[in-house]
Amino acid sequence: MDPLSALSVAAAAIQLLDFGTRLIMDTRETYQSSFGQKQNNIELSMVAGDVRTLTDSIESKLQELRHEKTTSRQHNHGAGKFGEDTEDLLIRLCRQANELGCELQDSLAKLQAHGNSTLGLVANSLVTALKSIWSEEKIRDLKERLDQTQKQIMMAMLVLTWRQAEKNRTTMTEFAKQQALSLSVLHTIDETTREFGDRVANLLQGQTAESQLQTQTMVEYVIKSGWQPNEQMGTSAQQQPTDFMLKRDRNKRLANMIIETLRFETIIDREDGISKAYESTYEWIFQAPRSADDGTQLWSDFSKWLSKPSNQVYWIAGKPGAGKSTLVKFMIKDKRLESLLHEWAGPSSNLFLATYFSWNAGSGLQKSHRGLLRTLLSQCLARCPELLAPAVFPSRWALLQLFDKSLASTEWSMEELAKGFRALLSKAGQHLSDGEPPFKLAIVIDGLDEFEETDIMPLIELLREASTYPDVKICVSSRPWNMFRDAFHLNPMLQLENLTWHDMQTYVHGQFRESPGFQERCELQPRETEKLLHDIIEKAQGVFLWVSVVVRDLIISLQEGDKLSNLQETVERLPSDLSTLFQSMWERTNSQYYGEAAEYFAVLEAYSSRGFDTHTTSICLGDDDISLDFQPPMTRISFLNSAALSLRRRLNSRTRGLLEINPRQGYSAGGVDYMHRTVREWVQSNWSNISSSIRPDFDAILWLLKGETLSLPIQTLGFWKYLTRLLAVANDVPSTPANDAKLVQILDRLDAQVAGLSLYRVNEQGRACLLWDFNSTLKPATPDDNVDGATLHWCNRLRQDGMTLTESQVREWDQVNFVGLMAQIPIPQYLKTKLPQDISIARTKPPTVSVLTSAVYGGLPDNPFDCGLTRQPCGFSTRLSLVRFLLPFLPLGEVEDTLEALRIRSKPTSKIRGIYEMQRVSEMQRVSEIQGILEAHIAANRGSKINYLFRQIKRYSSLRT
Repeated sequence: MDPLSALSVAAAAIQLLDFGTRLIMDTRETYQSSFGQKQNNIELSMVAGDVRTLTDSIESKLQELRHEKTTSRQHNHGAGKFGEDTEDLLIRLCRQANELGCELQDSLAKLQAHGNSTLGLVANSLVTALKSIWSEEKIRDLKERLDQTQKQIMMAMLVLTWRQAEKNRTTMTEFAKQQALSLSVLHTIDETTREFGDRVANLLQGQTAESQLQTQTMVEYVIKSGWQPNEQMGTSAQQQPTDFMLKRDRNKRLANMIIETLRFETIIDREDGISKAYESTYEWIFQAPRSADDGTQLWSDFSKWLSKPSNQVYWIAGKPGAGKSTLVKFMIKDKRLESLLHEWAGPSSNLFLATYFSWNAGSGLQKSHRGLLRTLLSQCLARCPELLAPAVFPSRWALLQLFDKSLASTEWSMEELAKGFRALLSKAGQHLSDGEPPFKLAIVIDGLDEFEETDIMPLIELLREASTYPDVKICVSSRPWNMFRDAFHLNPMLQLENLTWHDMQTYVHGQFRESPGFQERCELQPRETEKLLHDIIEKAQGVFLWVSVVVRDLIISLQEGDKLSNLQETVERLPSDLSTLFQSMWERTNSQYYGEAAEYFAVLEAYSSRGFDTHTTSICLGDDDISLDFQPPMTRISFLNSAALSLRRRLNSRTRGLLEINPRQGYSAGGVDYMHRTVREWVQSNWSNISSSIRPDFDAILWLLKGETLSLPIQTLGFWKYLTRLLAVANDVPSTPANDAKLVQILDRLDAQVAGLSLYRVNEQGRACLLWDFNSTLKPATPDDNVDGATLHWCNRLRQDGMTLTESQVREWDQVNFVGLMAQIPIPQYLKTKLPQDISIARTKPPTVSVLTSAVYGGLPDNPFDCGLTRQPCGFSTRLSLVRFLLPFLPLGEVEDTLEALRIRSKPTSKIRGIYEMQRVSEMQRVSEIQGILEAHIAANRGSKINYLFRQIKRYSSLRT
């Protein structure tokens, strides 16, 4: 298919669909014909004539296209070619657009038959008139079909453009530039085709805020609808041998982009935080099952299940604290597990092992269906990226071929993840390519009971479905809740607390053997010491956590010289259930530490509930005792370890070990966490009593913001995305005079921190880079370096493509300062606290946009000043309140300039507004509200500018006083 012919028929179809969309949109707007004529009142016959002209144009171009395809097939002797299905799809979609046009014509004819001939304000009146012959449902259905057909035609055109770029051995962006240049000099094409060609080129290049918004809209539509091209983009073997290496490298890079978006910051934290099994414990799991007195096996043979085919889930059940997570971690770290699974997989298949450790006290992705699927999929795709990624996520793969990095910020929906997981399951046992052996998949999931309650039943159903695949094997652990017992009671299983008596014996004897005080007592009272150990194990009732807590306390008592009889009394007095045990530990804590302990509990919840890593350095630096001006030497391991050791000492004394630090990678520094999930459950159920000791002026979110700001240089995962999340948290701080003052100080420190980091190093081109963007070519900045970007505020360095920019790249753009960023997000407390103290911060000079412009445009979908850090949901009423607050501080001329810019923005700029018209309606409603506020302010103050200025000066004086 000739690219120009495809572009021409697609342009005609889009013009008709856009025209139809504007006709039936439920908004008041002057009628604009397909030829650009505008009228407030219009004859229905004229509307029908416009529709007929557009449908005739499509039909004419379709006939030319069909003739061209017939000739092409005859020339190729009827042979098919790569991508021909997409051409057929485009023709079908354009024909579908034509049918929609005919449907509109029929409706207009019916209206005329009912006596309607003239309509005023057609864009509203036509909908009203259509309701006399159509149902509400039919009108909604027509709107959806118009919208979807436009998007599908645009995607088909993009795929065809991609195919042409592949054929020409060039990139999509380069081909788009070439196509735009060709269209600009051709005189044989109509204006509609030229304009549509420009739009496709802009969409691919993504150089304007409008095109970036359109790209994001297309991406979201494709992901949500599951649309995908018939050909598998970028994986065809039909390519020149010289291109093979480049193609393979590019596909691997794109596949790794998908894998990176699946991963999340706390993806392995739970596994790292689980205690390692004590020496020689849990060995029985790989041995033949022992038998009870009646001859029945105490557990289902795990080794046999691993090594033989089975379509049943293996269920590890156990009471809270029985040691399920420790057992699962022991299993997956033991070489025998993979060895037995390889027996099942056979020598001719690869083995993929994917694991997930759920954590109820962690972030949302650590305890959700979504987090589980992202973890399992990322682990499996990493085994064979360039072959599995396009097969599991064909829609995302196609989009990456088209838009590359524009997909980085697109969130994973549950529907897309579930569909991808099922696609992965279906590929198990199959050859992914010639010469590539098939794979078998083993999945181990710890803590089904740790998931959000609403996720549990759908997850059980998904796991049962997955286990029916012959080349998939699944093992899970959970508490013995009824929903799990009902689902798995007929499956191979074990009940952990019934099997760990000997493991506890090994642990208890081993721990006490290391205590000199206990060894002394053994020599003096051997029978009494043996009874003490036996009673500890018996009273635990299979709960390993109870044993570890009690043993630790008793060994401390032995160090202090307590008598053996005192220890025996302690064991007899201790409650056997965990909740009462934790209450007993709390009551034995020095009461002067209750407040600090409660604050640490609150801080841990603030971090985990918002998805932030509970790193010891951040929590340590968030303390009020640490000055906000402190510049920690983050590059020194000794500093990080000292911070962790200091925090551990405080946690031990304040919480009696209920909170602990899990070291990472051999360092003292790590993550702060509850000793066990049951501790968190006890804290939550007793929070009203525990929190009563917290200081009135304490705020856990301010602690988080301060700690994360000071520890900013050690952030390594997705810094800009992380910074966006951090700024969003600022809005969670309860607004009080004290909190607002602290918030301003922390945010100003954050501004200075990022500004310093952005100039910390330069690359060989002299461009300032952030610490986390390092590669081998970077070197430390020196006073002799002329660092490009030194005068540019850091928040202008990021635009919606997610890339940092140099000053020369931004020089022609309008810029935003930190105050403007606060207005865009917005963080009203910052502006409402700081502006009365220093009104000069509201004054800007070009090219920096005004704070009012930032506040106004930050609430609009198509924000030309978006620096990439402002994509946070915000109630529009909050933004309107901020605009009203700012107005008295600003010169009237600045308000008038902003109003004029909004009026220009509200005017349509193109005949083909296409698939984004529906989003524009919501935007225009918001623009209208803001215009009303600005107009009212100007009207109230325009009469006497001198008096107005006098009132402003008086207001500033009173505020400063």
